[in-house]
Amino acid sequence: DIKAHGYATAMRTRRLIDEYTVSVPVPMGDRSAALTVRFAASALPLKAAADRFLPKLRLCAAKISTQFLEQQALARARDARQATA
Repeated sequence: DIKAHGYATAMRTRRLIDEYTVSVPVPMGDRSAALTVRFAASALPLKAAADRFLPKLRLCAAKISTQFLEQQALARARDARQATA
């Protein structure tokens, strides 16, 4: 599901309500991360939620990934400079 569609969904039964989650991966090099929205199943059908939330989740995941990888590269460059000083 995740590889085919680029996102995952799940339904979780709680004591009082059922909850849906919609998650997208956040590529972070050798680390794994996900960005998730959870909401009451009675508030919004899953298809409508996916249509509404996925574009924003994907955009946020891409921004987080870019910033993380940039910070990693800066840290490696700083460490290399310190090692040669």
